[in-house]
Amino acid sequence: MHNDLFKQLQEEHQLVKQILLKMLKSPEGSRKDLLEELKLNLLPHMEGEEKAFYPVLSKKTEAHQPSLEALEEHHIGKIVLHEIENTDSSSDTFLAKCKVLNDLLNHHIHEEEHEIFELARNNISEQATEEIYNNYLSQRNDYKGRLAA
Repeated sequence: MHNDLFKQLQEEHQLVKQILLKMLKSPEGSRKDLLEELKLNLLPHMEGEEKAFYPVLSKKTEAHQPSLEALEEHHIGKIVLHEIENTDSSSDTFLAKCKVLNDLLNHHIHEEEHEIFELARNNISEQATEEIYNNYLSQRNDYKGRLAA
């Protein structure tokens, strides 16, 4: 069960990366739909990590600073996403902002999957990881429900 959390997060990372790549390559007519798809997958994912994963991980001394940095990357990602929402999808600026978000998220995902997950595996028990996983799913799904309402 220890790996269920990390497998879930990695699968969601891949989905977000795929949606962003589609946005960068898509004609302007489909960009807004892809933006909605991105929001429905990215924001609940971030919410789950912020409420279930990072609060536990940040209590571990060696993971404290990397956890704070990851949370700041979430914050910046949300700002850029909000800017994208308020930009004309037919503009070059829309694509530029999507590229910035893509670069930010690729950097964030790489650090998370190669550094932060390793810190979590080494510092959080299997039982605690299972609790984080269940809490993560609950937080993510609650947020998804609020977005869809």
